[in-house]
Formats: sequence, structure tokens, C-alpha cells
Amino acid sequence: MQIFYKFFFDPLKIRILNYFFGNYNIIYYPKKIKKIVKDTSKINSSNDLNILYNIFNLNLESMNQTKFILNEDYIFDENKLDLYWNVNMNSNKIDIEELNASHRFHWIIISLSNNKNVSRVKFIQDIEKWILKFSDNEDKIAWHPYNVSERICNWIIFLHYLDSSNKNIINILLKQINIHLYFLINNLEFPASKKVNNHIVNNIRAIYMGGQFTMNPKLINLAKILLKDKYSDLISINGTLNESSVHYQFLITKSILEIYLISVAVNDKELILFLKSKVKALLESCNFFMTNPKIGMNKIPKIGDVSPDIPFSWFNPFKKNGWRNIWKFCEVEKDYPNNKIEMDGWIKLKKYDWTIFSFSHPRLDEYPSGHGHDDFASINIFFKNQPILIDIGCLSYDNNNYGKKSKDHSTLLINNKSVISPGIGYKSIKSSKSRKLSSVNHDINSITWKGITAENILWSRKLEIISSKQAEIIDICKGNKYKLMTSYFYISNDLKYENKIDNKFKFRLKNMSCDFNFDNDAEIQLQDSVSYDNYGIEKKIKLLVASYTKPVNKSLVKIKLYDSS
Repeated sequence: MQIFYKFFFDPLKIRILNYFFGNYNIIYYPKKIKKIVKDTSKINSSNDLNILYNIFNLNLESMNQTKFILNEDYIFDENKLDLYWNVNMNSNKIDIEELNASHRFHWIIISLSNNKNVSRVKFIQDIEKWILKFSDNEDKIAWHPYNVSERICNWIIFLHYLDSSNKNIINILLKQINIHLYFLINNLEFPASKKVNNHIVNNIRAIYMGGQFTMNPKLINLAKILLKDKYSDLISINGTLNESSVHYQFLITKSILEIYLISVAVNDKELILFLKSKVKALLESCNFFMTNPKIGMNKIPKIGDVSPDIPFSWFNPFKKNGWRNIWKFCEVEKDYPNNKIEMDGWIKLKKYDWTIFSFSHPRLDEYPSGHGHDDFASINIFFKNQPILIDIGCLSYDNNNYGKKSKDHSTLLINNKSVISPGIGYKSIKSSKSRKLSSVNHDINSITWKGITAENILWSRKLEIISSKQAEIIDICKGNKYKLMTSYFYISNDLKYENKIDNKFKFRLKNMSCDFNFDNDAEIQLQDSVSYDNYGIEKKIKLLVASYTKPVNKSLVKIKLYDSS
């Protein structure tokens, strides 16, 4: 009966509710939240403002740090605004996330983070054009609650970079922000399923920032109640988001950190008390994923989805670049140490000059969950902070697109199938059973994965750090229905291919050589492939594919680095 409700009755109920009431509606809110929202009168159009100058870097110094280029680091082209805003929402010519980005105005904040002297005139014209075309609340994409939340925050930040000569647009934006806030509190991202995700935190960030900016105590109170009510549903005591993605870990940290910085600026003692230790845990979690915080975000694993919201490396809380060119945050990574080997399913081995990451997918009720990929037993390897084996990110959120499937990761397939049968919803019956038959163990030197496939084939994989210059990967696969094992190794574009001798492939990494040495039983192919350091934006890389047509008692891959001078 429980299975009937979970996989048949409840989904049918949700579809009916969505049909009659839409994806987001106040009827889905928890009772206490519903009451608070109903008690919040329509937001007035007062011109009172709380200018938050002390949380933003407003000085106009030139920026010498990395610049973020629209349409290269970010899936958005400012020159295509007219196309975005006139396209049919059912068109397949533009990625939906590119269209969403056009309604969020984050490109303004990215441009300001590159150069605070950039002209505001074009930005003001774009905002006025948007208001003229979309202020009637009728466009579903423009007025999706997530896009509304982003727009509120980005417009408020932008307002702080305007002077008194822009009084007219300031008044227009203030009116629009009030309209947006009223819309948002009545369209919070509480779905009919009652299962919230990171989107609700973005809603809360917008309501709190908007409430403080417009000096509306009811909005401020609503934001704090929502945050206290939903925080532990999404984020563990260790500070990790439960959505199986490194980039989303940084995004949720960004949102909570911004709320916290505002609370400190306005001396909101209640919220400071609630968030202080949580922000510390979030920042420690971010530090966990960095091989070295000082060298930038391009040297961290891109496990799980890469978000379209911002360029991958734009938010690094420990580096004066991108986000920290806008927000005043001066903490350093040494204040947030994280030397754990395992944290909520995330595994990090750090020995000699090696750093190795993997995600064990600890949820047993479905696989993969949240923004996770079908990447069980996938490996990310770094040497001296330089990526060797990588996760390629993803092309888009379309499940049929490149980056999400098992073969798009540095893992193994058996008979051309994933070692765990992926699936959510009713398919989670199968994926849950498959995940429960798999295990992950680790010590300071190695990680071992084991499992039984849906075809009853036993398999295992072991990664071990052998010495200061050598690591090994051993795969074993046996079963009556065994036909083929295929192992994939996605090579960072920091490695440049040089040559091969038999089954040894030589790459160059700066002043070092990196050898991938496969045993003689393997048929090896070197292929051209791509990775996505930022959502939807390709980078050329190499891929090694090892195929075994006989039962594998022990396949061995040695990865060795040595000075080439």
C-alpha cells in the first residue's frame, strides 16, 4: 500500500493539483507560512530605503583580477536580448537556461565585478525595456519565482552603484521591487509534492534582502521564519547541501552568506545568532572541495550539475575576484579548515601531492538524487593542485544531453550499462535496490567500490595512492552474463597529449610528464571529447576508453607523474 501511494496515488494527485493550481501556489504552503503570508498586507509603495552601502564594494578602483566574459564564461549574450525577449517559450533554438538568464540580470553584476567604471546607461536601458515588456506578470518564464528572486537581488545590488543623477530609475526600480516582492511571497517555491530544494533559499534571500532594503518588518520576519523552518531540510550539520553537486554547494553558500552579511550590517541579532555557526560550516564545506583555495575555482571537481546561474569560478569566498569584488567579505581559507576524509558522502583523499575526490551517493532511496549524475565509482584526480582526471560538468539540464550519463564520467560500464541502474520517481524502485547492493569504503590511501549489477554481475573498483608519484586503479568484473567492461578516463585539458607506446599514453603537464599505463588485456582508444567548465560552454579535452571483452580478474591502470626536464 505504501508503494502504491508513493509511486501512483501521490504523483497523480500532484499532477491534478498542478493542472488546476499551477506549479507554485499558496495552497501548497505549510500552514504557519500560509498564515503569515496572508497576514502580510499588500506591500506599500513607500520611497523609504535602507541603503546597504557598508556591505558592497562601491569604490571605483580598476580590477586586475580575472575577467568573466559573457557568452564564454556565462551562458548569456548581452547582444541577443531582443531575441531572448521575443522568442517563443516553446522554441528549441535557445536553451531554456539561457532564456532564464536574460530575465535575471546577473550579467549586470558580473560586468560590475569586472569593472566598476563600466557605463550604467546600457544597463538602465535594458531594465527599462524589460519593465515595458514584462511588467504585466503574464510571461511565465519572466515571472518564474526563481527568476523573480534573482531579479530582486540583482536590481537591489545595482541600485547601490547608481548616484543621485539616476533618481528616476531608482524610483522606478523601487516600485518594481515592491511589486516583485508581493508577487514572490504569494508564489514561493513550495511545490505540491511538499519537497523543497535550493530554490526556496533563493526565495528567502530575495525576501530578506528586499525586506531590509524597503524597510518592511513583515517581509523580514517572513524570511527569517522560512529560513529557520527549511534550513535543516536542505543543509546538513556539516554544512553540505543534499543535492549531490559541488557547484550547488557553492551556490547555496553564496545565498546564505549574503543573507548573513546583510544581517550583520543591520545588526539583526536574532538571525546572526541563528546563522553564524552555519555559515562557518558552509565555508568549511567549500574549503573541503578546494585543492588550494588561493589558486581558484577552476581547480576543483565539477561533480554533479554545473549551474547556469553564475560562471563556475565567479563565487570563491576565499579569493578576491568575482563575487568578492561586489560584496565586502574579507575572510581567508585558513579560518575555515577542513581536513576531513569523508563528509556526507563526499570523499577526499589527500596524500603526498595527490588529491582525489569522489561522491558515494549515500541516499539509498533513489539514484542519483538532486543535481547528481549517474557517476557511481567516478574519480577526480589532482596532482599538485592540477587536474588529471576530471568530471566534465554538463551541457544542459536536458537528461538526454551530454554530461549526465555514466559513460560521461571517469567510471566503468558493464555490458554498456551503468553499474547502478539510475532512476527517480517510480524508477527509483530499481535504482534503490541497485544502490543498496553497492558499497563504498575508504582509508587514507584508497577508495574501494563494490556492487552487483541488475544482471547479477559482481564488480569492484579500487583506487590507491601507491607513492608520491604513482596512483593505481584496479577493476574486477565477473559473472555468467558478462560480455564487456568499458572504463572511461576523462583527461583534463591541462594535460597535452604527446605519444603512445603500446598501451602507455604519455601526456605533458607543465614541466612534468604524466603516463597512463594500461595492462595488455585492454583495448585502448584515445578519443576527442569535451568538458563544460561552465554550463553549456564547451572545452576540448581528451578521453581514454579501455575495453575488456573477457572476464576481468584484475585490470590495472597506473597513473605516474615525473619530472620531464
